[in-house]
Amino acid sequence: MAKKIINKRKEECYISGKISGLPFEEVVAKFAEAEKEVIKLGYKPINPTKNGVNSDKWGDHMVEDIRNLNRGKAIYFLNDWEDSAGSLIEHQFGVNGGKVLIYQPKK
Repeated sequence: MAKKIINKRKEECYISGKISGLPFEEVVAKFAEAEKEVIKLGYKPINPTKNGVNSDKWGDHMVEDIRNLNRGKAIYFLNDWEDSAGSLIEHQFGVNGGKVLIYQPKK
């Protein structure tokens, strides 16, 4: 009798929100809290503040962020996503790419 293999790998969910122009400590805290919210939704979070890019160039981060976003099944949009040029691009990418779009509940 064949053994049934259960895939326990959680689907990944990219977190999208405003980063540019905000104090780095505030951004890190906001995205860390979002990671907890994404886990509660049953996904493995992809946090762009942990993308490993050692550059201060916006474009360098966006290239890596889109790569990370593309590997996930869903995108979790923080409440401030519409105030972010990068998040607007990520939203369009998600719409066109058939990603599951999840919006953070208003507090």
